[in-house]
Amino acid sequence: MKGEGGKQRVLHVIADLGAGGVQSSLARSLPRLMAGPFEHELCVLSAGGPYEAPIRALGVPLHRLRRRGRFDPTLPAQAARLMRERKIDIVHTLAFTANAWGRVAARMARVPRVIAHERGTAWTESAAMRLVDRLLYPTTDLWLANSDAALIVLRERVGLPGAKLRRLYNGIPAAGDERGALRALLGLRDEVPLVGAVGRLDTPKGYSTLLRALPALWAARPDTHVAIIGDGPLRPALHAEAARLGIAADERLHWLGFRADAPALVADLDLLLHPALREALGNVLIEAALAGVAAIASDVDGCPEVVSDGETGLLLRGTLPPDPAPRGSTPLPALVVDGATRTLRPPLALEPSALAAAALTLLDDPARRAAMGAAARRRAAARFSMAQYVAGLEAAYAGGEAP
Repeated sequence: MKGEGGKQRVLHVIADLGAGGVQSSLARSLPRLMAGPFEHELCVLSAGGPYEAPIRALGVPLHRLRRRGRFDPTLPAQAARLMRERKIDIVHTLAFTANAWGRVAARMARVPRVIAHERGTAWTESAAMRLVDRLLYPTTDLWLANSDAALIVLRERVGLPGAKLRRLYNGIPAAGDERGALRALLGLRDEVPLVGAVGRLDTPKGYSTLLRALPALWAARPDTHVAIIGDGPLRPALHAEAARLGIAADERLHWLGFRADAPALVADLDLLLHPALREALGNVLIEAALAGVAAIASDVDGCPEVVSDGETGLLLRGTLPPDPAPRGSTPLPALVVDGATRTLRPPLALEPSALAAAALTLLDDPARRAAMGAAARRRAAARFSMAQYVAGLEAAYAGGEAP
């Protein structure tokens, strides 16, 4: 079946449109995809979120299913009915929940081509979830993964054969040259040191390590301000940790919550700090790089695929057992990909003093920091452009190899 004008019709299936990297990537790629050779529609399995309005504004047909609880057995039938009614040619599912329900529905509806997309959920899949992935693998025409680390997890942890697996790096729009929005928001002059972290306030991002590094950072550089951009289930626990450390009321620590303009705000940072316990790739690392901002990140999973140690930033090895995941937050994975050996190992947190020392090293060397930022911009533009990502998706939809 074809859509209007003879174009094949793609249905993107996603669990929700909440604040997350998967949702952000979808919203940013759709404008380019809509200008290409396929028609695009979106199926959302449950309630929307902050990305629903901007996606609707693009004019993309958006269909929300009536999900009754986490394990709603009617979802595949609802989605299959939608696929038949809309004459869908290609189903593209995003992350585990959508991958599972969407692929079952696609086969019920006899959709000709089915593509699953791993964006970071494979790390924390239970044994039952991994079994679902293995059972649905034969029904899948292609399985995209957003990093080499994700491919390792899919093969070695989930247990998928490699024949249908293909890496496709996330695409991030090029950063503009406008700066000053974050500093204006915080009332900071250009010469004030400003470091920050961006992302969902959740277990994988390692925010506790960041907070614990601040006393040592401020002891050496008391003029440094710290911006934390994001929201999530760990917000109460992190505020409690800041209070325990005696820094909750410090005027140099800024909690900005979720910001749709976070990619633009990153450009004002002198350094991005990303002490992740687990990170499939790290969109914020790419956003910072495209803005010419050097990053200090954990040497784990996909981070070394973005940050080149000593060239575009610094990579630090975890050495400490991580804090248990609080109730309501994302559980810690049993295994992550070691950055140096590219083998699976238990997650490890960074030493806070090591994070502080690395930050001080670059804050005290503006020339080196600027050179790293410039190298980061060149590297990110070559590897993570939105044009490359969209071309890879369109090749996947067409059944060909990535360009």
